[in-house]
Amino acid sequence: MLHNALQILKPNLREEDLFVALLNYFNSNYPSATWLHKTHKYTVYFDCVDPRSGNRYYNNCREISDLLIIAYSPSRNIVKATFLQAKFSKKKKFTKPYVFTGDAFQYFLLSQRPLVIDNHNPSYPQDILSNAQRDSIGSFGVFYKHNNQIDFSFSVASKLQIQSPKALKNVTLRFRYKRLQRMRYGLDIDTLTIYGANKFERALLKLEVGTPLNLNQIRNVLSFYYPTQPNVQRLCNSMGVEIIQNASFVEHPHILIINADENRLN
Repeated sequence: MLHNALQILKPNLREEDLFVALLNYFNSNYPSATWLHKTHKYTVYFDCVDPRSGNRYYNNCREISDLLIIAYSPSRNIVKATFLQAKFSKKKKFTKPYVFTGDAFQYFLLSQRPLVIDNHNPSYPQDILSNAQRDSIGSFGVFYKHNNQIDFSFSVASKLQIQSPKALKNVTLRFRYKRLQRMRYGLDIDTLTIYGANKFERALLKLEVGTPLNLNQIRNVLSFYYPTQPNVQRLCNSMGVEIIQNASFVEHPHILIINADENRLN
């Protein structure tokens, strides 16, 4: 299970170590899982409002996320996605509700879902966040220490609360809900808050993480993620999406693609 994969015995453990361990776990344990790691720091520009003061900030530049997660099911004909920003809280012990330190503008980007300006070629459309069906297109994942072990919690970005009264860097963010929280949309479930790495894994495989994507959104998200890569092709073929390969590739966020219909290998 994912929780075991995060127990890394290493001095000066870093967020990157845990992030790579999470990606390697899915890549090694699920047949169609694909981690395309052309690496992150893929920045976009956006305007936002600080809800604490009402001040508007223009032309801010931040990476869109650390990781784009796409889970899909050919049998259910559904694709769900979330742009996830990972954080590592190094406190010796955590108690609920979970609190972590982050960047205010990263939080504003993923929680407010403004239009974005992407100057890369190829690029995301301006409404990649704002046109999403639900707020769960933007999220945070927190690695934390609890009882001398590493665990993982997840929250939709809009379900976080900013605690710092004025700061814009290294602000304190807190999970709004103290326990598992889900929203039901007919037969579809959208998980807002999860505590525990194994519970996150189960929710992801049950297609309860992220917002549903329509065919055009799938095209927009995947059009520059190596369309010739076999598992990207498999996702597109199973959903009936045709993508024209773009010869110009740039550095984009990490992407993790998982077929939720397949069983774990180990």
